[in-house]
Amino acid sequence: MRNKKEFNVPFMKYVGGKGQFVDAIARLMPPKFGKGTFSNYYEPFLGGGAVALNMLLLSVPRKVYLSDITPELINTWHCVQRNPIRLLRSLHDIKLPACIEDYQSVRKEYNVAKCRDINTGAKWIDSMTDKQKFTIAAQYIYLNKTGVNGIYRVSKRKNEFNISWNKQLKPCFPNHQHLSEVSMLIRNAEITCQSFTLALRGVQENDLVYADPPYDKTYDNYTANGFGVEGQVHLFNVLQNMSARGAHVFASNSDTDYVRSLYSGWEKVILQRKGTISSDGCDRGKVNELLMFKRAMELQNVA
Repeated sequence: MRNKKEFNVPFMKYVGGKGQFVDAIARLMPPKFGKGTFSNYYEPFLGGGAVALNMLLLSVPRKVYLSDITPELINTWHCVQRNPIRLLRSLHDIKLPACIEDYQSVRKEYNVAKCRDINTGAKWIDSMTDKQKFTIAAQYIYLNKTGVNGIYRVSKRKNEFNISWNKQLKPCFPNHQHLSEVSMLIRNAEITCQSFTLALRGVQENDLVYADPPYDKTYDNYTANGFGVEGQVHLFNVLQNMSARGAHVFASNSDTDYVRSLYSGWEKVILQRKGTISSDGCDRGKVNELLMFKRAMELQNVA
């Protein structure tokens, strides 16, 4: 039996990660009503993957589709899925930062690799050798664990990762047991780098969708283009369409008047985060978030 408390913890930090909410979210999702109450699982904003890993511990979907638009993030998930031991070796080859120059050296090497062509999206990964893929995945984890607050932010002009070193932090890298367990959980998942629109085009009746996009009026610099109001509206329309197909659809977002108005016909639950990071990297204390959902019709009246 897997130890849920140990292995549903993501192997990297992620702003807005759902680690503290996974149990609350799971209680509202179809597995609450018995095994086999949904078919396939879709998560188009994968990030640190807390909800996805928890779902895979609690249930056995027919097929799992995980995606994100950040190529370097998806490359890291692919490396964990394929060969976690090789990834750890690459990570251990990078020395811990003793000074800011050590950190900046790794960050510069990472940016040189990731910024070959700002316009090609995920294609730059396809052009890499296998060794390069594992090296840049190791650098991604290294920068995630040694940078400020686990933030992943890129500059709008150059698309370069620009988070500073957190010299006060003693980095806690994933170990062999943790990465190997995550690798086993996601071994049959289809993990892709693509927009949420493309990622959700295959959703059918009785599938389960969970969307955790960049939040309204908060941090959204995961890519040079951001997300914005246009992204929020487009996502809502896509999720409405998934619900109309008969899917169970769940979405997280900020508890703002705009989000409440946009999702006016959806059920809502307030979740309180114990400390959040604003777009300038400052701690904003406790903040409410919304979990909004529409279950497929056959579950609407189940207690």
